[in-house]
Amino acid sequence: MLFSLYAMMNKKTRKFANASEEILGGMKPTMLRYCDPLVNTDSRKLLPLDADKADYIRSGLNPGWTDMDVNQHVSHIKLVNYILEGVPSSIVKSYELCAMSLEYWKECSADSVMQSVSKFCSNHLINNQEIEFDHSLSVEGGPEIVRGRTR
Repeated sequence: MLFSLYAMMNKKTRKFANASEEILGGMKPTMLRYCDPLVNTDSRKLLPLDADKADYIRSGLNPGWTDMDVNQHVSHIKLVNYILEGVPSSIVKSYELCAMSLEYWKECSADSVMQSVSKFCSNHLINNQEIEFDHSLSVEGGPEIVRGRTR
C-alpha cells in the first residue's frame, strides 16, 4: 500500500498553510487513494545504542542538497533511509520491512557526516521469520539524531 502526504509551508513564518480547493483540485489527479497509516502500539522504550556494542556500523554518510526539507534540514524520510544503510544488504534483500518505531532527537544539516549503527535483537526473533534491529543515527563524533527499531 502506498500513500502520500502533501503539506504546504509558509517560508516566512515556517508554519503550515492551508491549501486552497484550487490547489488541491490541481493535485488530485496525482494523488492516490488516502488511508490512515497503520500505527503499532509498541510501548517498549528505545534505548541509546552504543557503537561499541553494535553489530553493524556504516560511517561517512553525507546528505546531499536533494535530502533537504524546506528548512534546510535533512528530511525525515531521508533519515529513515540513512538508518537502513546500517543494515547489511543481505538482510535488506532477504526480509521485508513490516514495522518501524522512531524517535527524532536532533535536526541534521547538509554539512553533517553521519554514522548509522544497528544491533540485531536476538531475543526478539519471532516465529523464525521476523527479526528486529535497534538503530541509532548520529553525527560522527556528535549527538544522536534518530533512534529506532525495525522489524
